[in-house]
Amino acid sequence: MGKSLLRLGLAIFAFFYRLTRGKVGGNLLLFRALLLTTTGRKTGKKRTTPVGYIEHDGGYVIVGLFVVFGDANPGWFYNLRTNPRASIQVNDKQFEVSAEIVESDKRGPIWTRVTELIPIYGKLAKRTNREIALVILRPAIA
Repeated sequence: MGKSLLRLGLAIFAFFYRLTRGKVGGNLLLFRALLLTTTGRKTGKKRTTPVGYIEHDGGYVIVGLFVVFGDANPGWFYNLRTNPRASIQVNDKQFEVSAEIVESDKRGPIWTRVTELIPIYGKLAKRTNREIALVILRPAIA
């Protein structure tokens, strides 16, 4: 029941984000959000999820921190690990991206910047024993 309600809530969020071109949902109280559309690794279906982001080095860093299920990465992370091609909508802009999972040896400065800009991520990360995944989304080159 809980997962179904969560999916419904995310679908409603995405609907209004698209409808208003990010005016509703693009700037939340604690962070800015984009819509990430990945291809399901098991189903092959397109999945759209709102995620918080920061801009970084010509791309967007998203954080694999799923508040409701703190000890697991969100599904989109596994989808991107299997297929790094995705699409995003940032406010009124839509485009294809290529995802790069940030490896442990490169994550320090990026994680520091993420937690400076979105302090709640640092607090939530303390509630789990895993390394929080960081993914950089860069505009895809055709």
